[in-house]
Amino acid sequence: GLQVVPKNIIGLFHQEPWQSVPHWEVFILNRDLTSGEPDNNFVFGLTDTSFPASIQSIRRLMVEISEPVLRASMVRRLLRHEVGHMFGLTNRSFNVEEKLGTHCTNICTMRQGMSVQEWAQQTMQEEKQGVHFCTDCQTELNNSRFL
Repeated sequence: GLQVVPKNIIGLFHQEPWQSVPHWEVFILNRDLTSGEPDNNFVFGLTDTSFPASIQSIRRLMVEISEPVLRASMVRRLLRHEVGHMFGLTNRSFNVEEKLGTHCTNICTMRQGMSVQEWAQQTMQEEKQGVHFCTDCQTELNNSRFL
């Protein structure tokens, strides 16, 4: 079906008249997002850390995950993950990898899942261990310029 290019929407956020009073934008939609890269047919979200604005797609989670509790956990993880980018998490030089942007390599919400199944596995692992943000990301969050 129709895929949305998130960069086009983020551009609109910069132009909206309400930005005369700067604020954060979070846009959640039930359509696929595309990165525009040939190897990747969809992305869960895109966040502009300089603005900050975030666009997140829950479509794949809603369609492919039938178990409601897991689906809700995965949606919450997506929101935490992209808001983590809004706070500038994973801008460090250790325990990170380049995977459609910089992401944490620890058991952490800031890990990048490249498929719905990988996202589900990561969500269940983090829930089981009671971890949202790892120590490295929590330290970055505590030192964030936004707090």
